[in-house]
Amino acid sequence: MAKKRSAGADAVEAMAPASETVHQALHGGMVKTSKVRGELISRSGRTVLTRVKVSPDAPSVYEVGPKLTNLIHALGNNTVAELLGVSRSQPGRWARGEEGISAENQAAILDLDFVMSLLLRTMSAELAGIWLVSPNAHLSGARPVDAFRIGGHRRVVEAIQAYAEGAFA
Repeated sequence: MAKKRSAGADAVEAMAPASETVHQALHGGMVKTSKVRGELISRSGRTVLTRVKVSPDAPSVYEVGPKLTNLIHALGNNTVAELLGVSRSQPGRWARGEEGISAENQAAILDLDFVMSLLLRTMSAELAGIWLVSPNAHLSGARPVDAFRIGGHRRVVEAIQAYAEGAFA
């Protein structure tokens, strides 16, 4: 006896080839197809992206340099250096293009930029400066600057979000 196939599986096979993971999801019953437009629709009713076009100039929009410049402007060169664990002259050399930025330091710059963006959307610049150097109950009494430097951005982001929600540990 032949295995019964769903109409969705037949419709998907008529579409452009999908990746193996998407193919498994489709045939595993996690996704069905819309009969109206032939788009892939999840059981929750959301369209499943099958193709994303990235603009050719996108890499220049997402360069780390402008974020580093913003951090230096907001926090000062020495504070940025301290938070990233590099020499005090390093952020300036990076910003001027005198030296390349390692992948590890690029990630740290992006993390710090995210922290500052979230923080400054949550509180005033003056309060943010105080918050960064004050012991924080959500960080087990650690100061956010120390928690960032030692453990990265995740716990600091959680502490900012808790503050924004009005939670106090």
